[in-house]
Amino acid sequence: MKKNKIISLVLVCLIVFSNITFACAVESNEYETSLRTVNWYKLAWKILKSVGGNYTWDTKTPTYSTGDNMDHCSSGSHLFNEGENQGKVKHDVSVRNISNDELTSFVENSNPLTWTRKALISYYDSNGREIGNKSVTHEQFYSINPSGSGTFRVEFSTAQEHKWNCHIEYWHYDDYNGVSRTASINDVNFYKTSNKIYKIPSESHNNSMVQSKKNANYLSMNMLLNQLYDAKLHTFVSDFKDYNIGDEIIFEDTIKNIYYDHNIYATIFVFDTNNEQVEWPFAGDLMNRYSVGQKLSLKFKIVEEYSDDNITIEKLDYIMDGLENIENNLYPNIENYLY
Repeated sequence: MKKNKIISLVLVCLIVFSNITFACAVESNEYETSLRTVNWYKLAWKILKSVGGNYTWDTKTPTYSTGDNMDHCSSGSHLFNEGENQGKVKHDVSVRNISNDELTSFVENSNPLTWTRKALISYYDSNGREIGNKSVTHEQFYSINPSGSGTFRVEFSTAQEHKWNCHIEYWHYDDYNGVSRTASINDVNFYKTSNKIYKIPSESHNNSMVQSKKNANYLSMNMLLNQLYDAKLHTFVSDFKDYNIGDEIIFEDTIKNIYYDHNIYATIFVFDTNNEQVEWPFAGDLMNRYSVGQKLSLKFKIVEEYSDDNITIEKLDYIMDGLENIENNLYPNIENYLY
């Protein structure tokens, strides 16, 4: 049985996800006026679309949660730059002029094994002026302390075709004295570190029996993805249910597609899963060594991305190596992982 991971709730960011959605669609002045009477997180997301050569803002119903000190709103899984969908979504937030208040936004991959994609988070004040922006990857967040009150706007944009779940948290305090930042506790809870926000695995996921080690000599991409799926929470977490830090995993799967990206000097290997395709880049032009339909066998180690007294976050060493150098467009050498 996998060793227990004891999680304290003292410093945990907890978010409650509700299935309640609101199909409201309001524009311009009507939208801003309704912020005065309707909680901002219940209002629709705005999706930039191109219809018949004309750009328009469509609406998407939110998923939201509320707590004593925090309100949360998410877009749900949204595919950017595909079909009519363009590369931008936005949402307005009604903020107060309280110094301790904080806006925190982050993005979440629909498939946690996809690690190279980036999104740009931008904040705009009530006068439409950009306050700042930051490029983020999966689980990374960008926070500001709003100066002034009124309707602030948060925009998420990307030039890549990719599926993101966009999240906004508005932390509001009348008297913040260093107490833990928590919302109501429900099925899915989040833990906020210095630069990322992680989902907390369920106790049953942490204590799962080690079945994969006994029943498989290797893991396919789909089997690897299933290791990260928390069946109780019905979502992916950053924890391999049957493996611990230091364990080795033998990966083997069929190459679905492969291509060389001249912009980043890396070869992209594409694999199928039941969720969606996963693209893994490796440094250099490897097109003369690998082809579609070929089996690729790799050896990975489970390593620690983050750990404190409350939580331990696990990643493949390959993904960690890639994330450490992604800003410089340097990608892992496949020779370090061949099995």
